[in-house]
Amino acid sequence: MSDAIIHRLRELAQAAPASPSLKGVGDRSLTRAELAGAIDTLSASFTHCGVRESDCVAIVVADNLGFGLQFLAAVNAGFCVVPFNALTPPSTV
Repeated sequence: MSDAIIHRLRELAQAAPASPSLKGVGDRSLTRAELAGAIDTLSASFTHCGVRESDCVAIVVADNLGFGLQFLAAVNAGFCVVPFNALTPPSTV
């Protein structure tokens, strides 16, 4: 299923690259083309840091744009994503 999501995002980016894709807090947003490029860049960064396909990756992000981007990049690289809410007290994690 994750491959299907990334594949569909790439199709949408090719069809209408300037269309909005991911919206963050305030005016922060990414177009479809920007999102596709950012996913590839971040996926490569994860891999460069030694994370391998099927590894579990914890993502702690308060910003919804940052979380969405990191989640999609991790899925693109084949990682198992474990999301954490940044507002969760460390004693409960």
